[in-house]
Amino acid sequence: SNSAFEAMKKYKTSFENSFEKMSRFEQLLDGDNGLAQKIIALQSGSRNVSESVLRSIRRVSRRVNSLQTQVRALTMLLNNNECASNPCKNGGTCQDLFNGFICQCTTEVRFVTKTLTSVPDSQALI
Repeated sequence: SNSAFEAMKKYKTSFENSFEKMSRFEQLLDGDNGLAQKIIALQSGSRNVSESVLRSIRRVSRRVNSLQTQVRALTMLLNNNECASNPCKNGGTCQDLFNGFICQCTTEVRFVTKTLTSVPDSQALI
């Protein structure tokens, strides 16, 4: 049980870091001298775009692609229902978690099954 909470804490921290990156990206995109303003200047026919501006645009574009990949991965993990395959045995009730699950077992059966990568598939809680 303690391992499950530690794993959830790790994923929560990772998820919060991704949202911080998204916030920084929004600032890069929408700021006074952000990517959106630079694109508008390019579209309006400005011929005085320096090489440093083009490098900045390419750098931001790479960051956007990286963030999109991370958000897609997080979305897939959030949408995945690990309880869909009914993994709990002996009458246990499955509780879906972020990238894992916990079986709430009857008092006769005391074990937890987990799919978190840092935790073995089954672990006795005696």
